[in-house]
Amino acid sequence: MGVENGEDAVKWILIFCLSTLSMWANSLQLVNNSEYTLRATIYDAKQTVLGEIVLNVGDAMDWTDDYGQFGTDESDYARLPYMVRWYCMTGAVYGVCRDVGSGTTVLSQNCGGIQRCPQKAPEAMQ
Repeated sequence: MGVENGEDAVKWILIFCLSTLSMWANSLQLVNNSEYTLRATIYDAKQTVLGEIVLNVGDAMDWTDDYGQFGTDESDYARLPYMVRWYCMTGAVYGVCRDVGSGTTVLSQNCGGIQRCPQKAPEAMQ
């Protein structure tokens, strides 16, 4: 077992622990399992932007919309389900996950969409 496998194991254990923790709050576990740096934008049920996070290739992050509360307030239900849009750093849409429940792990490659980022056009020579 090499160092890479050990690092992968630690990363997945961390993802598991964070996603288990997220079951107790209105939160999402965002995982960029693509080959691009992506920006995840989280929307509530009324299409209001709740947050944005930039994730490098292979990164994961726990996002929550109610720091310190435990999702028992009835007003929390009006925010659900969430929608997560993944954007390329050029602004192009990479993918969209709809009807995302609280406590869900959202993988960028499991969302519908083109799932690739356009290459930057070469700058014109002067």
